Amino acid sequence: MRSCGCNKPHIPSCQKSMEEMMEIAAFFYTKAVASKRGFWLRKNAK
Repeated sequence: MRSCGCNKPHIPSCQKSMEEMMEIAAFFYTKAVASKRGFWLRKNAK
């Protein structure tokens, strides 16, 4: 994971940006998993 670049871990702005990055990563991860699952379902349906 990319660090926010500040050496003080508890600055609110850094914490907020880290949380936003985690949310975006989780969004893309769930999207990828869902698409992969749909791919396998379509493949097995044949």
